Amino acid sequence: MQLRADSIPGNIAEIMVSVYEDFLRTPFLVSNFHYSIIVGSFIACQLSYVWGNWYFSRKSRTYRKLSEQDKIEWQTRIASTLHALVAFSIAAYLVLFDQKFNADPVNYRQPWGVIVMAIGVGYFAADFVLIVRYNIQPLAPIIAHHVFAGWGFLAGVSEMGKCLWFGVYLLITEGSTPFNNIYWILEKCGLASTRLGRAVGKLFALSWLMFRILINPFLIYKVYISWPQMLLMRPYFFLILFVNMFFLISMNTVYFIIGPFRKLAFAKATTVAEVEKVRTD
Repeated sequence: MQLRADSIPGNIAEIMVSVYEDFLRTPFLVSNFHYSIIVGSFIACQLSYVWGNWYFSRKSRTYRKLSEQDKIEWQTRIASTLHALVAFSIAAYLVLFDQKFNADPVNYRQPWGVIVMAIGVGYFAADFVLIVRYNIQPLAPIIAHHVFAGWGFLAGVSEMGKCLWFGVYLLITEGSTPFNNIYWILEKCGLASTRLGRAVGKLFALSWLMFRILINPFLIYKVYISWPQMLLMRPYFFLILFVNMFFLISMNTVYFIIGPFRKLAFAKATTVAEVEKVRTD
């Protein structure tokens, strides 16, 4: 079934049935190869949690003093950083250099684009399990992000998947993640007010602006020029793409305006001590 603007008013029930059917069958349309990547990514994340706890418990006095909740979050941020480095590197390369991928963002299934999205599904699933199990806050937005992104990527990985370019492009937002996580760890180590901490904080602010805000106009432009092809997609893929885009852009913009980003980006240097003794482990 095709989704056309003039067909929506008279075919709402039909569209809802189509969306429901595709929602149920999409997970069964993923190849064994890509499922193996999803499972491998999930296991790798789980192992990083175990290894992280073992390693830092022996090497870091600061880590040993943390609450159990902070130790869990420390481990999730290690896995998050590893995923971000892989996802951002592949996504940025494809968006910048794969001309065929850029020329046909709706229909072309770039092999590495499918792989990086499969890796993302495994990561989101592993992180989701840990976040729910240990009630890591803020729970609601994190869960919403992981569910939308994970299921959206799974739809893209399926044999019926469309608009892979847009999913890969959204992974460029991971460029800010390592700086976010490093700054959090420096805070827990009491180093956020040192020159190193302030420098990382500025990099975090700059990377958030660059990779989560300034990339949006081009994303919207790409939607505009691809709109005729998008209207030919099955309703489920049309819906899940725009739900993910709207949620991610809104969440990133709100965080930019009212969150700690503003404090990091615009805080006066005089409010922080110029030199602070660095605690060592």
